[in-house]
Order: sequence, then structure tokens, then C-alpha cells
Amino acid sequence: MAQKLLSYSNPRLARSDHFASPDLYAIQNGCGRSDPTFGNWVNQNSIHFFFFVQNYTASGVVTIANSHAGYTDTDNGMAKFAIENARGDTVHILILASPYSTNSQAILEGEFNQNMKDAEERRLQTEGACQRNLPDGSTLACKVELPPIFSQEDANKPENLAYFSDDASMIFILGGDQETGIAAIINTPVEERINQLHEMGTIIAGTSGGAAMQSRYMIADLTESFTTVDGLYAGSVKLWNRDGQRGFDFGVANAIVDQHFVQRARMGRLLNVISQPGNPHLGVGVDAYTGVAIDGGMVRDVFGLYTVTILDAETYHSADAIQYVEVPGKKTPIISLRNVVLNLMSPGDVSYDLNQQVSSMGSLPAKQDRSFDGFAVPKDPILDPSFGSLLVFMVSNMPGYRSSISSLLNNWSPSSKAPLLLFRG
Repeated sequence: MAQKLLSYSNPRLARSDHFASPDLYAIQNGCGRSDPTFGNWVNQNSIHFFFFVQNYTASGVVTIANSHAGYTDTDNGMAKFAIENARGDTVHILILASPYSTNSQAILEGEFNQNMKDAEERRLQTEGACQRNLPDGSTLACKVELPPIFSQEDANKPENLAYFSDDASMIFILGGDQETGIAAIINTPVEERINQLHEMGTIIAGTSGGAAMQSRYMIADLTESFTTVDGLYAGSVKLWNRDGQRGFDFGVANAIVDQHFVQRARMGRLLNVISQPGNPHLGVGVDAYTGVAIDGGMVRDVFGLYTVTILDAETYHSADAIQYVEVPGKKTPIISLRNVVLNLMSPGDVSYDLNQQVSSMGSLPAKQDRSFDGFAVPKDPILDPSFGSLLVFMVSNMPGYRSSISSLLNNWSPSSKAPLLLFRG
């Protein structure tokens, strides 16, 4: 049976909105509407991962920007996949809320009760979406359960493992803190059982922190004292990829995915992580209100309002040539890169193969050659304004060149017959 995961982001905490997966769908708020396209995707047996990403405000305890309206958009789309993946006569969905926890080992009774109350609201919303999207005349029944798992203590209780039955059509991991969320279940019977159900074809869904947990190379957070604007500085991004600190083992291995990409200025941090030794050198940045399918390594079917950015630091060996530049006043150097290939995918029939680093819009040349055959040096003195043309090449790596032409530029005026052509080589 095909392995399936489905995840979308509806974060509870501001830092918990990172996700990645080798075979995924990524959707951000507003794109999970009832659409014939959903039906087409559901029927493809090769689907492995699916992500929804909802927009939210980034301030302390996070609130959903569009309240329940945003939930409806994404929950309906998620429910369609769960219904299509029903085992027998029941659409069995499990809600996993471990990212809600503040401590991965154990929590106090008061927090446990509050987490259960908050997660129960999402359980009811998910159940409602399932019921609304059942086909007319369907005999299927929706069964949405909330296993009380917020810590390692909970994940090792045999009675909680019993929730994860073979008939589960979907496991939906809620948003919050992905570090705590995965640490609460990692190397426990619950994680082992989730791995088994994934192999059996259960869709693994996740929102925000729950989506991040599906990435083997998981962007966990920015490190202490760094902010979004520091994304290019060495050591600013905390990336998990070792036993005990990782996403699910079935997560992505050949790319690192980020979201709200343009809207939250995340180019820097994605360039940072894909250029480090030992990491995948490909990045996928999904904008807000935008969705994309990544199926068998093929990024395709972008839909929604904005774009998906593919960053390739491998083809032209950008990651191999990374340099670090000291900046006065900063405790770590900033990275310097060249020849990173950027592919911008707008909604429509365009795709990108992560395995081959090839876009459907055309292949990259094996070598980047530059030619200036179109330029010709005039026979007459080029620097004489009376000649009728003033061509100035400003070359930053030629010491003293700027000063040598400064007097020439001072003698030029808009009333001169000579146009001023400035190039920077």
C-alpha cells in the first residue's frame, strides 16, 4: 500500500512553523478549499506527504489570523484525504497534540488538563470537517480521537498505544513547539507505531510544529540571540538531524523546506542551512496562501496566491565554495555564496525534479560561460566627452579605478552631447 502523510501548519507558538518532507504536499492558509483538484490528487497512489500551512500572527502565544474561517479552508481539504483513505466503513482520525507541551518528559496536571481542553477544540473542528465532506449517500462514519499524549511519560503508557489501531486513516499532529513535540514521542512505542502505520498507508498529517516533525532535517528554531534578520549568520539556525534530535525517520532527506517564505523574509535562513556541509543542498520555500505537491521528489502543482522558491546550492557547487566574512560587532561571521540557482514556481503547470535538479521550464547548462563578444571598443578615444559617447566600466576589484575616473565624471553634465553609460563588471 502506498505510504501517505498529510500535514498542514496551524501553529500555536510563533517559532513552531517549520516543516519538510521528501514526498509532500504543502498548503498554506486559504488554499484548502473544495476543488476538483483535490479529488485528482487523492486518487494518485504515489502520494506520500501532504502539508497545509496556515497563516498566523507572530507574537508570543499565537492566534490564528482568520480565526475559524482559516481552519475551514484547510480542514475541509484535509478531511477529503482522510475520507479517501478510510479503512472499512470508518474514517478514523487520531489527533496528536504533543507540540502543545512545554516539557517533553512530563508535565503537571494543570497543563495537561489545559492542553486536553485546547486540543479537544481542534478534535471537534476536525470531526466537523470530516462529517461535512462525506460524499452524499455515504455510509462512512467519522471517528476522531484524541490520545492524551504530551510527554515521554504519556508516550510510554500501554493504554495510549492502544489508540493507534490498524484502521487509522490519518494521524493529525497539531501545531506548537516542534522541538517538544518530537522529543515527547521520539524513541518511544508511540513513535514506533506511527512508523508502522505510515508503512501501512496511514496519512500522517501535521500543522505547523506537527508539519516540522515530518522533516528528517528539521529546522527547529533560530538559536538564542538571533532573529529573522540574522538568518545568514553562521550558527543562527538550529537544524536537527541526529538520533534524539530529529524529525520522523520517514521524513525528507534530499531537501529542506521552509514556509511563509517571502512574507517572513526567510531566504537567509534557508540559504544558510542548505549551504552547510552534510546538509541537503536544496531548499524549498513555500509562500503564505500557497500550496505545492512534492511527490517522489517531484515538486509540482503549485496553487494558491503566490509562489514556491527552489534554491539549488548543489548544481554549481555553491555550498562547496561557501565563505565566511567577519562583520564588526557581530559574534559570528556572515556567509558569502555565489551561483545559487533560484527557480521561482508560480501557480500552473510547472514542476521541479529534486532528484535531478531540473525544472520543467528547461535544464541548466553544465557550465556557466560568460561572453562579452557583443561589446566593441570604439576606435576613437573613449573617454573624450566631445566624442559623443562616454562608456565607463566601474570594476570594483581594480584598486584606484574609481578615483581615476572621478575627475572625468565631474566634467560630464546632462547638457553634454555624450550619454553616460555605467556598467559594473
